[in-house]
Amino acid sequence: MEKPTPVITDTQISALQYLIANTSEYPEIFRKTLIWLIYQSKKLTIPVSVTFEGFERHQIWGISDSTTVETFQTGFFPNYVCAMLKAMGSDFNFLDGSKPGNPRPWTIYLTKEFYDQTAQNTIITMENINKIRDIRLDFDPWR
Repeated sequence: MEKPTPVITDTQISALQYLIANTSEYPEIFRKTLIWLIYQSKKLTIPVSVTFEGFERHQIWGISDSTTVETFQTGFFPNYVCAMLKAMGSDFNFLDGSKPGNPRPWTIYLTKEFYDQTAQNTIITMENINKIRDIRLDFDPWR
């Protein structure tokens, strides 16, 4: 029998977004990408992904330090974000779709499983990168 989908409240989603927005250990565009995926997932009910086409990772993140770039290449996501998703009762997780032979150039998932081919994918290019860049990080979930 399949586990029922938990009811995730607006307050829980706001707290998760606030946590992501206010971490200083990751570049702004990375945090905005995670928040944008949460919006697209409709309260963690729809598997989603975003593919960056025509970009090198350092262009997206605006970083040049190779150690930092390596951190993103290994698929590392903040442990506390993953723990918060679990505490909310969600089976969703942020996953890095980078792997040899992956047909997508570089994909980040918010899904229940790696390389979920059922995830609704949005392709981000130079022409539409503002979908993510325009996300605001200065919000207060308790207003």
